[in-house]
Amino acid sequence: MRPTISQLRTWDTGALGSAGGIAAANASILDGALDSAVRAIDGAGSWFGLTRDAANTRIDQERDHGGEVRNVLNQIADEAGDAARDLGFAKDHVLREVDSAVARGFSVDGDGTVSHPDEDKAEEVRTIQNAINRGLSTVDELDENYGARLEGLSGDLAAMVNGQPDIHVPGLGPRDPDDLVTHLGSLTPDQRAALLASLTPEQLRRLAQADPQAIGNMNGVPFPVRIDANETNMRNALIDERQKQPPNQRRVDRLVELLEPTTDPLTGQAVERTFLGFENTPNGRMIEVVGAIGPGNPNVTVYVPGTGTNLDGSGTNQRAAYNLANATGGPVILYMNGDLPQGLYPDLTGDDDAFDTTPATQMAPGLVEFGRDLDRTLASEAPDAATTYIGHSYGGSVVGTAEQLGLNADRVIYASSAGTGVLDGPWRNPNPDVQRFSLTAPGDPVHFSQSLGGTQHGGDPDSTPGVRRLDTGLYGDGAHSGEVVWGPEGHGSYWDDPTSGAFENMVKVIRGEEPDDYVYRAPDHMPVGKKPEPPVILAPGPDFPR
Repeated sequence: MRPTISQLRTWDTGALGSAGGIAAANASILDGALDSAVRAIDGAGSWFGLTRDAANTRIDQERDHGGEVRNVLNQIADEAGDAARDLGFAKDHVLREVDSAVARGFSVDGDGTVSHPDEDKAEEVRTIQNAINRGLSTVDELDENYGARLEGLSGDLAAMVNGQPDIHVPGLGPRDPDDLVTHLGSLTPDQRAALLASLTPEQLRRLAQADPQAIGNMNGVPFPVRIDANETNMRNALIDERQKQPPNQRRVDRLVELLEPTTDPLTGQAVERTFLGFENTPNGRMIEVVGAIGPGNPNVTVYVPGTGTNLDGSGTNQRAAYNLANATGGPVILYMNGDLPQGLYPDLTGDDDAFDTTPATQMAPGLVEFGRDLDRTLASEAPDAATTYIGHSYGGSVVGTAEQLGLNADRVIYASSAGTGVLDGPWRNPNPDVQRFSLTAPGDPVHFSQSLGGTQHGGDPDSTPGVRRLDTGLYGDGAHSGEVVWGPEGHGSYWDDPTSGAFENMVKVIRGEEPDDYVYRAPDHMPVGKKPEPPVILAPGPDFPR
């Protein structure tokens, strides 16, 4: 119900945030108690027999049940926190409008009606009254929506006292939520999408409560359901990290940061971060949507970063995605759903280096499947949006390998790419009109990887037939403003400079505009020995034979 001005002044929206904090604390306490019970049974090493087996079975059942309760508590914590933030902002906005009007001599009634004794101010009266009424309507809408969601979650909690009730699936009958998740795992993404389309929003919510880890990372699941599930996954991961002795404080801090609101690059409003994938692995895996997917999107970009990328250090990648979305007017999906190499060169401790092609072969099939899921979503949400896939550095090898496996894209950019794909055979992108581009700065060491050809990450995208090499240009901002993008720094620094020629060329490709073709500014391969001086370009020269 829409509040009056006097009622709104008494609303304690901060209490909602406190309630959310209590729900989160209870989720953590429950999780810790369940872990303790499991450890107690596991530690009884000398206990054998039917009773031990029965105890194990019961503990497993209660661990699963308790985990579902914890998931709902985390959902309540999330909704209550969001309600406190959004309602608090809306309340403050309305009261600022009211207090400002009163201070200027206007009268504001409890229902938002505005008046002034001076008839010459009639137009101003209407303007102020409209602003206050819009604000009160927003408060009412937020209150109704959050109230309904919190009421639904409260009902879920009450219904699972003795375990989650069955979900009635058309054509399958009543199914236990955990069994239904297992069944979904045996289906193709298209089959999952068809089955899940027959469920109600309440049933989908309960399915995610049963196994958020599976639902949040499963293609064929509606994006909003995946996003909600991964919010729970992150909160569960934060509980786990805080309970470790000692905790990984860097991971804890990063998870806290990812759970905080951010600014939407398309609307400028404060919003929750949204994730279509998340796993709390040592390196961390995630698929983040920067800017909302929805009607009116002119384009959607999938950005696969390169060597050294991991969850804890992904802030620079998120800033680059934000800048790209802000410049293109469409959402950018930061795709980190795999273990990218963390080092450039091999060492004695393992194969976690940029010369190892294993990560590309492991990540590429998932990227192809995710692309199909994205296409399915765009067909209904933004059918006119053109898709662009950008692979930077090692990410270019991932994208190229995905193209060899049938990745569907309207445009592909190989940005400082290690190669064109690690598998044998050509690209098999099903789009006959796909446009491909490459960007590699002169003197970028990645030219060495590109020169290895099929022995490592595939061909050189700059010289591969059908790929249009673009200019990396000059830096537009920062310490190197006006200088040529080049050398080791030119491998990735243009991602941090939205006004650089290379970044602006990526924007043009995504927007369907005409980009600037490659211009020779310096040799591609740096000479061995003393570092050469940065090139000084007085005028563009001719194309340089490589």
